Amino acid sequence: MKLRECYETYHRDLISVLFHYCGNTQEAEEMVQDVFIKYFEQQEQLENHPNIKAWLMRAGINLCFDRKRHWKVVLRHLHFLKGMEHAQSDPVEIASTLQVALNKLDSRTKMAVILKYMEEYSYQEISQMMSLPEGSVKSMVSRGLSKIEG
Repeated sequence: MKLRECYETYHRDLISVLFHYCGNTQEAEEMVQDVFIKYFEQQEQLENHPNIKAWLMRAGINLCFDRKRHWKVVLRHLHFLKGMEHAQSDPVEIASTLQVALNKLDSRTKMAVILKYMEEYSYQEISQMMSLPEGSVKSMVSRGLSKIEG
């Protein structure tokens, strides 16, 4: 099935299902886009799949669970948002609050914090990406978290 035909056939059903899992229309729509990108990338392998709709739904649901798990990891590591996980389950609100907090940081520190806690890179990987000693990256992340906490 061609991508356009698949999208036109299943995108509304997929948005509906993912909305029930994530509770947010915007988030559901973003995940649907990601699912169809994944479908496009694997289109040849899925050519003879017996139930494309089931594959799309499962891929979307898995993506939703992955995103929820990702936010839990972010919130666990960024202890300045402690308790927010229960107070706000809306990923858009969490992202907005997180963005406000991160905007308190200079660009290099912000990048280091994002790479560490949102992208889950190791300090060694971050030091290579930023061309800084590993100890400097650790200090930068620590100072950044302290600044965010106020």
